[in-house]
Amino acid sequence: MNGLLEGDEKDCMRTFNSSTTMGDVLCSYYQFVGVSRAFRKGDIIDSVRQGIKYIVASERRLNVFSDIAKRLDLGCNKLILDVPTRWNSTYLMLKTAIRFKEVFPRYHRVEQAFLWVISPEQWDKVENVNKVLAVFNDVTNVVSVSDYPTSNLFLPEVCRMKEIVDIKAVDRNEYIRLMAAKMSDKFDKYWGESNMVMTLAAVLDPRYKMKLIRFCFPIIYPLDVRGDNIKAVLNTLKELFEVYVAAHNASIIQQQAAAEVSAATTTVASVTEVVSGGRSRFRQHVRSNDIIRPIKTDLDVYLEEDVFIFDSENGEDSDAKFDALGW
Repeated sequence: MNGLLEGDEKDCMRTFNSSTTMGDVLCSYYQFVGVSRAFRKGDIIDSVRQGIKYIVASERRLNVFSDIAKRLDLGCNKLILDVPTRWNSTYLMLKTAIRFKEVFPRYHRVEQAFLWVISPEQWDKVENVNKVLAVFNDVTNVVSVSDYPTSNLFLPEVCRMKEIVDIKAVDRNEYIRLMAAKMSDKFDKYWGESNMVMTLAAVLDPRYKMKLIRFCFPIIYPLDVRGDNIKAVLNTLKELFEVYVAAHNASIIQQQAAAEVSAATTTVASVTEVVSGGRSRFRQHVRSNDIIRPIKTDLDVYLEEDVFIFDSENGEDSDAKFDALGW
C-alpha cells in the first residue's frame, strides 16, 4: 500500500511525537497510567527515598556511607535520589539502593539518627517493584533508540505493559498486587482515551497490519468485547480510506475541470481538433462521473498481504532502522 493514505498515515503516526521525543512521551504515558502514583507517601518505596535523602543531605554522612560500601567491596557508586513524579528516576534510585542494601543497617549502627532501616522482607518488596520498573525501563529504551520514533511503535510495547500489569495483579505479594491494581485502573482510562489513534498507526505500519491488532487485543481486552473492538478498528480504517478516495477523486475532477477551461480559451482550432477535443472531453466526463470501484480496494490488498519483514544491512536492530513513513 505504498503511498496509500500517505498524509493521514503520517499525521496519525506523528500524533504522539510532534513536539517531543518518543522516550519523553512514553515516560509521560507511564506516569499517566499510575507508575509513579502507585507509590504512596509512607510506603516502603518512600522509606527508601527518605533514607537516601537523609544520607545525601550531608557530605559527612555520604562519606561514612561510602566507606562502609567500600569495606563491603561494593564499589563507589553514588546513591541516587529520585524525583517522585518521574518513575524512571525512581527505578534508578531503587536499582542503586538494592545494590547497597547491606550498607544501610551497618550505617544505622554508626549513625543512630538514621531511622529508615529496612528489613530483609521489605527489601524483597523493593526488589519486586524494581523488577516491574526494569521492564518499563527496557520498553522505554526499545522505543527511544528507534531512528524513526513515530506512534506506530507504541502498541506492541503498551501491550507488553498490560500483560505485565495483569500478571502482577495476581502476585502472591499483597503490596505488588495493590500496586498493579492502581496501574491497571489508570491503564484502562488511558487506553480508552487514546487507543484508536495508536491502533490505526500500528495497522498502517507494514510490519504489523491487523496481525498485531489480533495479537494484542486478546491481551488488552476481555473476551466478550475484543471482537467488537477489532471490528471497530477495521470499520474506522475503511472510513478513513473512503475519505481519502473521495478527496483523491475530487482532486482529479478539479484538475480535469481546469484542463477543460484551458481548452475552451483556445481561439484557433481546426474542425478535426474540435471533434477530437469533444470526444476526449466526453471520455473525461465518463471517467469523472462513472468511477467503477474494483472488487478489492488498495486497502483490502494491503491488509491481505503478508506483513513486511525488514532486515537492515548489518542485521542488527533492524526495527530501529525501519522508516514506516518512507516505506
